[in-house]
Amino acid sequence: MWITAKESIDLIDMPSTAAKARAKLDKLSGGSEEFKRKRQGSKAFEYHIDCLPEATRLFLIQRDAKNTADAIEVDAPTKANKSEQVSSDELWFDFDCSSTTKKDRAKKRLEVCLFVKGLVENNNTKMKAAMRDAAEVFGHSYGAVHRWFYIAPGLQSKRIPVEDWLAALVDKQGLASTRFAEFTPEAWAFYKSDYLRAEKPTHSECYRRLTQAAARNGWTVPCIVTVKSWINKHIPHEAITLCRGGRFAAKQTLIPAQRRTREGLHAMQIVSGDGHTFRLRVHLEEGGKPIRPTVWAFQDVYSSMIVGYSIDISENTEMLGIALYNMVSHHGIPDMFVLDRASASLGEAMTGRMS
Repeated sequence: MWITAKESIDLIDMPSTAAKARAKLDKLSGGSEEFKRKRQGSKAFEYHIDCLPEATRLFLIQRDAKNTADAIEVDAPTKANKSEQVSSDELWFDFDCSSTTKKDRAKKRLEVCLFVKGLVENNNTKMKAAMRDAAEVFGHSYGAVHRWFYIAPGLQSKRIPVEDWLAALVDKQGLASTRFAEFTPEAWAFYKSDYLRAEKPTHSECYRRLTQAAARNGWTVPCIVTVKSWINKHIPHEAITLCRGGRFAAKQTLIPAQRRTREGLHAMQIVSGDGHTFRLRVHLEEGGKPIRPTVWAFQDVYSSMIVGYSIDISENTEMLGIALYNMVSHHGIPDMFVLDRASASLGEAMTGRMS
């Protein structure tokens, strides 16, 4: 790999002007023809990267590896079409079937492998040392880099062409289940319309009807497990809940439960009142029939304090009035009441015939 003084400006450990960069390169090359030569078709001189500082040389090799990886990714479809090897076609078929995440991960692996290739070819570095340097520069383990070259996919051991490295480095896990699944569009639409009914049919029922319709129409359908995965993958859970359960089910399961807060309230702004029957039995007089007394209480929403209450043998309007009087006489009139729809609180004495 050769560079000119202009191309070396602002690189790591290199000056920021062409004149200073040229002077430093002349000093590093020592005037040797092995490291300095005239660029073909130009008046400028170019210098071999072996005479550069170590940090500069590694940066150039890493940059070249990244550019090569980008170029291979852009040319991938063309290269796959032009390849005459069956193994190459299979590699690029797997690449096309892979997700965007797997493709991006393969591109990063390709940068590492091309960096190793650059060290071996341009820096006369041994393969083992180059893999260790690449692992350190890119933050991978040496074992991972060694595996890519000699085990899986075996770029070096299987002599895979460089133009196929990107496809070879794609993770093959999970490809087999999606590669051969064929599902006629009409059959897929039939299954969706059947499954997303309010009657909530099971997958088994829908698949049985699908196979019967496929036999009549010549459709191609996968196994029931694949169909289930298509439903989960291609139809949002919210849509399934709405179609099969209706609006009420969607509201109950999809909308988060509301949480009340006391922020912004003050004392006696809102009071809530309700009646409660005690879980104990008392005798009002000796030998009398035991009863369970009832209490009507008003509670301040802001502080949870009981601000007024009254106890009687049963819930009635009089005890509600007494509890209300006790609250108002001690704490004043609240801004708002919250009562249930019990008969005591809805009586004319309390509401004044107001609905």
